[in-house]
Amino acid sequence: MAHRITITYTRPNADVAIFDGGAQRTAMEAVLQASQDAGKLQSITTETVDLVTTTVATYDSEASAQEVGAHADYVAFREASDAYAAENGINIVFNEETV
Repeated sequence: MAHRITITYTRPNADVAIFDGGAQRTAMEAVLQASQDAGKLQSITTETVDLVTTTVATYDSEASAQEVGAHADYVAFREASDAYAAENGINIVFNEETV
């Protein structure tokens, strides 16, 4: 069964920028691309509407999602993103489900 992860970021106002991540984002995106090339990451979309940005990633299995989530480059990006969110009042909601 497929495994979907939805992450929703809600900024407190338009003056707060969306986290860029620089080199950490590039490294994390390489992890996602490798997972997609291997057929594990089936799809990923990001949409921003007003102050809310939603990313939905669908993996072929929960194990594949956990593999990506445990990768050092992915972890580093998430930690930096979480720190930025905490400093800037961004609310993050993380949801996982089997689809």
